[in-house]
Amino acid sequence: MDRITYRNQLICAYSGFIFMVLFLGGFWVIAGFVPPPPPGNTAEKTARFFQQNTIRIRVGLWVTMVGCALVASWTVAVSAQLRRIRGAEVLAQLQLILGSLLTIEFLIPLMMWQAAAFRPTTDPQIIVGFNDMAWLIFLGLVSTVILQEIVIGVSILQDDREKPLFPRWIGYLSFLTASLTIPGGLIVFFKTGPFAWNGIISWWVLLVAFCIWMIAFTTTLIRAIKRQDAESLVGIAD
Repeated sequence: MDRITYRNQLICAYSGFIFMVLFLGGFWVIAGFVPPPPPGNTAEKTARFFQQNTIRIRVGLWVTMVGCALVASWTVAVSAQLRRIRGAEVLAQLQLILGSLLTIEFLIPLMMWQAAAFRPTTDPQIIVGFNDMAWLIFLGLVSTVILQEIVIGVSILQDDREKPLFPRWIGYLSFLTASLTIPGGLIVFFKTGPFAWNGIISWWVLLVAFCIWMIAFTTTLIRAIKRQDAESLVGIAD
């Protein structure tokens, strides 16, 4: 692997960690969207949340937006490594498309919340409409990320080399994370309880599972890139 390719792949892989920092920092610490405002809130209470936290919401979501764009660069690094697995070329392309969709699915609801914060004194019914649509997309649109995690898991487990590119436990973790993400799609049916968008199953379990998977998989992704570089250097030396 030449130095430029190695550097670019590492930068794209490390962007997964940067995404996590900016996402949690912007969405949780600054904007105050964690825990999520209950979906059962009245339109007036929802509007009041945006009116009382306008600046922190605007700044926090802006930081989150910057972080979520890095999902695209991370996705490219993932596909570059999955293509090295025999028979996984098509799956690598599918993962690239799904990761691109996930990036868009992060950014669109963020801008809907920004629209609500842009005119916080407008009709509360308009604000609650933007808020509902944003949460339903942000958390309820889970099909693409579930398929992405399954594709990654299948790719890893079909690597039949003596020393696989990724450890097999990451493949099983991908399947587990995909299964724990499914309840997010149920938020369209609930305004209260564990399956609401602020519930323990649809929000907290999903958030924790996704963060653990991102950190674990990004760590092994970086190791795979470094291993590829080391193997290429040995080949050159031989």
